[in-house]
Amino acid sequence: MRRVLILLLVLGLGAGTGEYLSTSFAARKWLGHLVRRGDLQALIGRRGIYENDVERAWQAELFAVGANAQEIGPAIAAQQKGAILQRLVEQKRTTAAAAGEPVDSASVARETQLLRDQFREEKNWQQALSGAGLTRRGLQREVARNLGHRNWLEKQIAPR
Repeated sequence: MRRVLILLLVLGLGAGTGEYLSTSFAARKWLGHLVRRGDLQALIGRRGIYENDVERAWQAELFAVGANAQEIGPAIAAQQKGAILQRLVEQKRTTAAAAGEPVDSASVARETQLLRDQFREEKNWQQALSGAGLTRRGLQREVARNLGHRNWLEKQIAPR
């Protein structure tokens, strides 16, 4: 009986520690530095946004418009990164709110096929996926997430 109580106590402490580590800003900040993701910028539920996430999104945005990071002044870069952080926070909040939103697999297949149909050759399609850092499965997950967001937003807006 005593061993069972000790085991339950250890399991409870382990669960409590895990809960603390996943929701504590200070613990997540320390973990972010430990795994080299940079400073923790925001914590939404159990999802962290780190300095590296903001930097990567900023670099992607610059690439999309053909800009060069070295040509942008520090004040403008800080302002742009602040706006990107705000968007990332909004995306995480929407993702958290829409997490339980059901998505029809036929809708995912249809949307994925619409994307695929934009490329005649399979080779070009594979290059586009690879260039975006995606696999077919990864694209399907992104499409499903997007559809879940859309469904959730429609339910929020429709009553208004």
